[in-house]
Amino acid sequence: MHLQVEQFSDEIKDLMKTVYQNPFRGDFVKVNGVTLPEKYEKLADAIENFQVRDDDVWVCSFPKTGTTWAQEMVWCIANDLDYERAKVPLTDRFPYFDISTHGDFPAMVEANPGIQIPSQLVDSVNYTANVPSPRFIKTHLPFNLLPRQLRTGEKRPKIIYIVRNVKDTCISYYHFTRILEGLQGSFEDWCNLFLNDAVMYGPFWKHALGYWKKRIDENLLFLKYEDMKKDLPWVIKKTATFLGKNLTTDQLSSLTEHLSFETMKANPAVNNEHLIYGIKKLTQSKVDGKFMRSGEMNQWKSEMSPDIIERFDQQTRENLEGTRLYFKNKRPLSRAANVVNNAVEGVPLWSFAIVIASLRHEPIAPGNKPRKIVTVQLLPPSALGRSTDVKRGKIRMHLQIERFSDELEDMMKTMYNHPFRNGLIKVNGFTMPGTYEKSADAIENFQVRDDDVWACSFPKTGTTWTQEMVWCIASDLDYERGKVPLTERFPHLDLSTRADFSAIVKANPEIHIPREMVDSINYTANLPSPRFIKTHLPFNLLPRQLRTGEKRPKIIYIVRNAKDTCISYYHFTRILEGLQGSFEDWCNLFLQDAVMYGPFWKHALGYWEKRVEKNLLFLKYEDMKQDLPMVIKKTATFLGKNLTTDQLSSLTEHLSFENMKANPAVNNEHLIYGIKKLTQSKVDGKFMRNGEMNQWKSEMSPDIIERFDQWTRENLKGTRLYF
Repeated sequence: MHLQVEQFSDEIKDLMKTVYQNPFRGDFVKVNGVTLPEKYEKLADAIENFQVRDDDVWVCSFPKTGTTWAQEMVWCIANDLDYERAKVPLTDRFPYFDISTHGDFPAMVEANPGIQIPSQLVDSVNYTANVPSPRFIKTHLPFNLLPRQLRTGEKRPKIIYIVRNVKDTCISYYHFTRILEGLQGSFEDWCNLFLNDAVMYGPFWKHALGYWKKRIDENLLFLKYEDMKKDLPWVIKKTATFLGKNLTTDQLSSLTEHLSFETMKANPAVNNEHLIYGIKKLTQSKVDGKFMRSGEMNQWKSEMSPDIIERFDQQTRENLEGTRLYFKNKRPLSRAANVVNNAVEGVPLWSFAIVIASLRHEPIAPGNKPRKIVTVQLLPPSALGRSTDVKRGKIRMHLQIERFSDELEDMMKTMYNHPFRNGLIKVNGFTMPGTYEKSADAIENFQVRDDDVWACSFPKTGTTWTQEMVWCIASDLDYERGKVPLTERFPHLDLSTRADFSAIVKANPEIHIPREMVDSINYTANLPSPRFIKTHLPFNLLPRQLRTGEKRPKIIYIVRNAKDTCISYYHFTRILEGLQGSFEDWCNLFLQDAVMYGPFWKHALGYWEKRVEKNLLFLKYEDMKQDLPMVIKKTATFLGKNLTTDQLSSLTEHLSFENMKANPAVNNEHLIYGIKKLTQSKVDGKFMRNGEMNQWKSEMSPDIIERFDQWTRENLKGTRLYF
């Protein structure tokens, strides 16, 4: 292997000699730009020529970024949660490939004959080479120093890379090195070494970005420690999919518990306490502590000075500019915490009973209008008799319908001028057009197919973008067939619930209204398989077979920052329906759940709670904007498709905002003219406006922003859903 070896400046070298006291390590050198012990040079050729196997699984990382956590997760998933075999120490099951480069282990053995040093420490490269397949291999090597067969793609094992916030990494690495090696010097000295790329395996960002650039390769999964902390089940599910494994809900719950910090810290197979004592004797460290310390995020807030924090943030900005790699403090959208919504909705009562509905009116408050209440009676199949509906296998949809307060209803009437909608009502807690009631039973009994693909969303959250991505992936990038309008290839199931289209046709005989608008439910029902179906319906109003899991088609849900969604929905409704009133009026409606398909957060959380289901993929608009190739790759895996590098590049280009906006098959300009004539809207504009993130910063007042943020915090508290 060609090695370019450099020495550090005298100043840094003197600081390193003062700080590091390991008697068997020797000096540090820079090897191809990476800080490594001198011993590395002796093993460089063995590492370069290491025989990789296609069925290997590699966990790669910078030190103290969650490596052990990721290793145990990966091993358990790949080994079908065999907790009995997992009692073998992780260092045996998942050896550390390059640990022998850390020091002169033969000299350590000679100097300490009373201490047994495991062979995976003394000669880690050969030890790993002789492990039977499938091998699980840990390394802290940067991508450019991995074995040649890995770098070149000659062998393509699974690679999982884990990264962590740089400031927390620095702190954890400091405590780790103090405990194991008796590191001398202050924390500030350590930070200076870290920022000068003079800690082992540094530079940190070069290390992370070396793997980040390879994230579009099908055999590499890029994970973040913070995502594991915030939503471990989601990361487990994502990793299982990458490894070609399916976990049941019980298995997911069991593994989540097994991987909790408390369980890991108490688990002798992974907490490395069996090694700490021996290593400390070898290095003569007198510092007490545990291999697993606290595992918390944002430790830097209490342990770093403002000056050190600013230096880290400046270095991070310089290194990440233009890379599209973000962390919480870098994301344009970074609020909130998330979790599971009410699990009662969607319970498959329908599998054992039928709903008989009746209507009555009941006042809800003095001065307000009465609400329509649906009472239900659940009957066992034996009591059904010969009902016509039952013979045809049809079930009445249970609807609880409410009217809005007089104040809201007056505001809605002032703003909405759609002549064929019949107002807006609340149906099972969601704002829907008055015309929805007529179609409720048809939607409830819609015959779902297992080979359907559904794109579900709240309006203006990236639905069209997602539809085109999904259709292209599932259709093997058939751009010729993709010239057919998306509205025909991927119809909107509930579109005809949004107005009385029969009345529209009678009133406007000169305007051609496509069948997929006039009778969207029947149009969709009669499409040949595989069908691609769009809906804005919340989860609890989806067809019964979807809610109950009787049919399990692929479902992709896309969500977007609430403030940007509100802005985009406002402009869309002005253009298509001639919405009256101010933007502030619209925000008031949005925040009071009085826009069509609202409440926004209840809509999102209804799907979020189902994200552990194997047939549902939960996507974020912001992730598509920040790293479209990654989302394409993730969606392709979900749909069971493999894309080549060229195909991934081609589809990324096809889905760019500029190309989407110019593409007549997806920009919906063919519909805009007719819809505006029907609604008599005089507002100019395009279906696709600008697609940017963070529009709220320039379009919303500070007061409205604060109201949205407070509303978001209240709705997402405890849900583990983050932006």
